[in-house]
Amino acid sequence: TFLGEVSVVDHNINKDRSNDSSYGDNVNNSSNNDTSSANDYLSGNSGRQGVISRESIEEICTLISTTEIPRLLVHYVRDSPYPTIKWSKDSLEDISLGVICNLAQWTSSREALRRAGAVQSLEKIEGLAGIHGYRARAIRCSLGALPLQMN
Repeated sequence: TFLGEVSVVDHNINKDRSNDSSYGDNVNNSSNNDTSSANDYLSGNSGRQGVISRESIEEICTLISTTEIPRLLVHYVRDSPYPTIKWSKDSLEDISLGVICNLAQWTSSREALRRAGAVQSLEKIEGLAGIHGYRARAIRCSLGALPLQMN
């Protein structure tokens, strides 16, 4: 199943990180010594402990774009049973739109979003006021559906 595949990928990523001596070069650790989550490099009691390099983020987005995740994210946004104006903060739809926005920043993952139908799915949201409309416009612009407007 899909969730089983994600668990396997997550396990393999953590295993690769524990064997990669250069991993520490990509993360700037803070002084927070939370030993309860030794395998979780970024979270702790206060949220993020370090900053991931842009190269690492792009690598993660490239990996995600080779999975079914972009298609599922677009599906959650497009087929939500709730009107966009009713999406609450941290709802599945809100988080999905945020992840799509992050993926759209990288050339390596834009094609996966296009194949998933993000351009057409976000068209109705694009005209709305607020953060969801802004994100939809930013995504569609990144995917080449809208002209870049310089004011």
